[in-house]
Amino acid sequence: RFLQALGLTEPDPVDDVIWHVLPKYAGDTAFEVSDGEYEADIRRILTAFGTDSKGQREKLVTALRASDFIKGVDAGELNTGSGSTTWPAKPGEVYLATQRLKELFTGVDRVLLVDDSCSCLRGEEVRDLLEACGASRSLQPLQVASRFNWQALLEMRTRAGWAGSTSLDTIADFTLRGLDPMLNLLPTLDAERASRTAALLWEALGEMVDRRGTSAFLGTYNWFYFQTRSCVFDAVFVKRLNETAWVPDRDGALHPPSSVVFEETGWKPNPFLLSKLQFKPPILEALAREAGIEPGLLELLKKLGVTSEAQLRTRLGIKEDQRGEGEHGTESVGDALKKLLGNAPKPTPPV
Repeated sequence: RFLQALGLTEPDPVDDVIWHVLPKYAGDTAFEVSDGEYEADIRRILTAFGTDSKGQREKLVTALRASDFIKGVDAGELNTGSGSTTWPAKPGEVYLATQRLKELFTGVDRVLLVDDSCSCLRGEEVRDLLEACGASRSLQPLQVASRFNWQALLEMRTRAGWAGSTSLDTIADFTLRGLDPMLNLLPTLDAERASRTAALLWEALGEMVDRRGTSAFLGTYNWFYFQTRSCVFDAVFVKRLNETAWVPDRDGALHPPSSVVFEETGWKPNPFLLSKLQFKPPILEALAREAGIEPGLLELLKKLGVTSEAQLRTRLGIKEDQRGEGEHGTESVGDALKKLLGNAPKPTPPV
């Protein structure tokens, strides 16, 4: 009773981990322990995680979140055939090594997956521990710097009904861990693998909706005008997915979603994702084919900004009264079209 009055407690597995295990994985000393010692440490952590004390469990999870005790492997090295390098990482910096995420990110540099070559890091028990500490089994949002200038912010405030702002604005915008390097890698892959990766990305986005909810696809803008006000917008990764060529067509060529009819992909429909990603409406393709026009021509005219007959006649140099064949001045229709196509915007190479 005297010792308890001084604040001393009986030995506790959580305190054991915090005082004796985690300091090994601080700074440059991380992973200087042997494989056998590492496995023993993970077992001690799992034992502590099973405590009945809610307070002690929260104390442990807080300490684990700040510790580089996870052996992570760079997904960019998974297909090199030369083995992989283990990186010390915090739980919030790694993806769980699910089959889908391993296949999705294989070859993508600087995306860390839990190194499941370590037997102690396999199994649902340890996955539950890692997920509680911040490791992710679905695509993980990462906050990024604001992309909006003052005019865009003013427009958002105006649409929300309160254009004024009397204090510092705060913007929470998000990308997804590993998304940008994966999208940059896609055009370098062969058609079959690129199509498979795109399908996996669609499935991973659907799983993200299930696990994180639809709000994970939104950013938030907060400002003060007599009181705190806010509005939401599509996160920057939604914009990137709409603008990047990553969806395969029937021939396996990659296009932005707006150039592909979703039904052609063969993917399982997801109503929420289809509301965020702007796939080509199927009615346009049906009408084009019925009229005997290649659907790609409509896309080209759209890119050129030609939306009316008058604009097309102007671009081709056709006068209103010139309707017969061969009556297009000194140029044939073919020459006029070549000139028009020569002014088409060139595709931007991937960065």
